[in-house]
Amino acid sequence: EGQIEANFRRSAGISATIPEFALRRSPIMAAREFVPGNLLYANGSRFKINRYHVPVRERLEPETVHVDLPRRRIHGGESSGYAESAPLPMPVVEISDCDLEHISHISDEEGNRFQVPVMMLGQLLPRHRGGSMYQVNGRNLQHMRGQAIRLLNAGPMDQVTQPKPKLGYPVCTVCGHVRSPYASDEELKNFRALHKSTCGREVENVGFTAEAQVDGFWIPDLESASQAASLAESLRLGAQQVLEMDQDDLQVLLLQNAQDGYDLFLYDPMAGGSGVLSQVLRQWREVLAAAREVLTHCPSGCEKACYDCLKDYGNVLYHKHLDRHLALKVLEGYDDAPVHVTNLPAMDSLKQVAGTGATNKAEYRLAKLLAWHQFPKPEAQVRIDLPPGLGIPYTITDFLYELPSGSRVAIYLDGLS
Repeated sequence: EGQIEANFRRSAGISATIPEFALRRSPIMAAREFVPGNLLYANGSRFKINRYHVPVRERLEPETVHVDLPRRRIHGGESSGYAESAPLPMPVVEISDCDLEHISHISDEEGNRFQVPVMMLGQLLPRHRGGSMYQVNGRNLQHMRGQAIRLLNAGPMDQVTQPKPKLGYPVCTVCGHVRSPYASDEELKNFRALHKSTCGREVENVGFTAEAQVDGFWIPDLESASQAASLAESLRLGAQQVLEMDQDDLQVLLLQNAQDGYDLFLYDPMAGGSGVLSQVLRQWREVLAAAREVLTHCPSGCEKACYDCLKDYGNVLYHKHLDRHLALKVLEGYDDAPVHVTNLPAMDSLKQVAGTGATNKAEYRLAKLLAWHQFPKPEAQVRIDLPPGLGIPYTITDFLYELPSGSRVAIYLDGLS
């Protein structure tokens, strides 16, 4: 998996004294950090994003997705639309290499580092390299390997969560130049007018997407966002205490499921995996015990959550859901050693054969048999959300028929996927 670079090149003036350098991040971390309005710190100075790299004689061609902010979901293509909670259309581009601009020097005494809190939405894609299913005190936990995810930075948190959401970041998709979403109305107006004149295209507010394959824990069927967020941050907290890892070594994705509960995906953002998840599994009860110790004896004795226990600047999105007392109750339900139940086979919906939607030769032969016997062409690789308690949150059919009666027939050639 390639990395995204933020490059600084010397120019005339004060920046001529600063050495050239490049900051490198994985795509999913770059989509969070390398965005307009955020500050980046290196070599004793502050920097900001100035321009994204656009291929010669090309332009960034945004894809339109629909964002469901209440459910934190991304939908591709057209929105079906429903009442007041209809998903909002949003142009998005894949995060790319960029250039930095020097802002100012900083002193060693400055301990605080500004980072824009952003709204990160995500979805799990139907591709992974397999995994292992465990039960913990009767509850399901899946250790997924190479799970494909897509993340979307929908914009600064304070702007996205307004009653009338302001989505994305001002970017000229022709030349790649940007402005901070916090720039004055006059500066943004002039920026838009200049680039419409010189580049021949309206400046859009776009979101930034990134796809990656990551290792992660899938923990389904939590009752609420508060349960899911508090469990996620408790596991991160305990792992930090026991494994001496950094807080960014595990990232959190909450997904509302079809039953209006929540599923938790706690993942390792490092390409290829750092091994931290396997360590957490091996020391599961130690991790939980360390988390309980901090939550029970919060140094600040806070009412629900604070920066001495569950909160940090990276989980602002979930601050309103965090509750250390609820977290202690949820942890009780997982206070047992994980027991291995079964291995999960790999899934790759991209390796489809000859336009049939099949992902392997056996499915291809079945598709041909259906066509030979004059069955209509079925849908392929369709996700069906399952009710809680079955051990897996959803299934991907090999083929699916929609009947005139409204019923559906799902076909699995080699068992439930």
